[in-house]
Amino acid sequence: MLIDFEYNIYQLGKIKADIVGEYAIDCYNFLKNKNCIEKLMNMNQLGVIPNTSLGTSHNRYEYVILQIYLINILQGKPNTFTITNNKQEKFHLGLNSNHDVKTHISLENPTGAEILIMWILLFNSGHLIGTFASEKGFLNVLRNNEDFLNKFKKYIPKSLHSSLDTYLKQNYYLDFHKFISLFIINTNKSSTKDLKNGKQSIYLFS
Repeated sequence: MLIDFEYNIYQLGKIKADIVGEYAIDCYNFLKNKNCIEKLMNMNQLGVIPNTSLGTSHNRYEYVILQIYLINILQGKPNTFTITNNKQEKFHLGLNSNHDVKTHISLENPTGAEILIMWILLFNSGHLIGTFASEKGFLNVLRNNEDFLNKFKKYIPKSLHSSLDTYLKQNYYLDFHKFISLFIINTNKSSTKDLKNGKQSIYLFS
């Protein structure tokens, strides 16, 4: 099973990136069906900077593809930019090895690369259009609207409510996209096989 991308990165050129593995592919397809991938394509990562500097129009999707591409390099995959003659021998990161992580996520032995790619996809999908500025505003809305906050909390595990309260109290918006990602997953539990019996498909706060 394979999803492959070919993308032109400004000043880097054309790159090829692959998503390999059942769990990572399911994660990508789930987010695509929920229009999260399309959202990433329309999300300008650098705010208003492209209005003042040429060649800086990078969307969030491009950033995701570049991260997956770097994972491919560290895996030692062919058809990627060559750093050494034998990348696997140099890095020894165990990304191709299966890991027993069932204490944290409801998957059976995904590879290290799959785990990282799912994190990349889920964390980036949690960002709002406008990224950190919008998320800071969303935090303010939650903090000032108790009814809205209670509705949001319904889709956040109770074990994380105290962490959410801390984020609100300290106005900590830099990691708030993780809560938004978790909200997106849990509002769509019935449509994905990885979220049955109330289990989380990915342990976001490891």
